[in-house]
Amino acid sequence: SELNKGKPEGVPDELIEFIAMLSGEATATASREKTKDAKEIALAAGAATAATTAMLTDDKGRKMEYASSAAAKVMGIYDDSKIGEIALEAAKAVGEVTDFSEIGDGAGEAAAIIATDAGKSDEDIAFAAGKAAIDVAKAMKEIPDKAADYGSVAAAKAMADRLELEDNYDGEDAAQKIAQAAQRAAEYAGAKKNVVQRLAANAAGKAAAKAAMADPLRASDE
Repeated sequence: SELNKGKPEGVPDELIEFIAMLSGEATATASREKTKDAKEIALAAGAATAATTAMLTDDKGRKMEYASSAAAKVMGIYDDSKIGEIALEAAKAVGEVTDFSEIGDGAGEAAAIIATDAGKSDEDIAFAAGKAAIDVAKAMKEIPDKAADYGSVAAAKAMADRLELEDNYDGEDAAQKIAQAAQRAAEYAGAKKNVVQRLAANAAGKAAAKAAMADPLRASDE
């Protein structure tokens, strides 16, 4: 990372994230013995994650991202409708949030994990990711079209990840599923109809490009 951002030498980013998240989970477990308040438990996990991240890196953005992601994961166990809201609150506890995308990404991923663990359908997993990202954007007073743009990408990415996992990333069917996931998220955000259609087409196009990059032989056949 640029100029190592003042963190201890040689600690890989993945390891920082792993250690920080682990401390958040341990704190959530300890907090559950003291309180039944889901929000309190989630925010405690976020705060511990932020504190641990701060020991390993000076990168404030990462501190926010990991804290919000840890809080979102814990909140999702109790009430998945509040994932976006708690992710933002945990981030604000670290400092001023200027870019909602970092927070929304973490919230979207956390929501997708929770929905996957709950055995939900691919469509519902993708929607959960989009909804959490949109909830963050809405809480930051973003206009519906911008929130839709952001949430539709989160939903499309989650659907693409599901299809890839199932090795089902081929052909028109995959592109259609990705477009539908983006559309459902954009509609939830309250975007105008023409914006919804554009975002759905855009998401499907991006996903198709990603699939082609992942499989260059297939791209050359097409």
